[in-house]
Amino acid sequence: MTFEKHEVNMKFNGRAVKLMLDLLIDAHQNWPGGKPQEQEDLQILKNGFFRAYMDCIFTMDDEK
Repeated sequence: MTFEKHEVNMKFNGRAVKLMLDLLIDAHQNWPGGKPQEQEDLQILKNGFFRAYMDCIFTMDDEK
């Protein structure tokens, strides 16, 4: 069994999304090297959390 076959659902509030985005940006920028797939995975996760963060920002603007 591989990790790729498992799915996990989580709920984040906007603050947690921003924290995860900041952590992923830092991890991607300071990636120490190693398997190229790890850097690609960080990029994919970072992009996903960036989209979620932008969704939070636009939703907050709509609520004003």
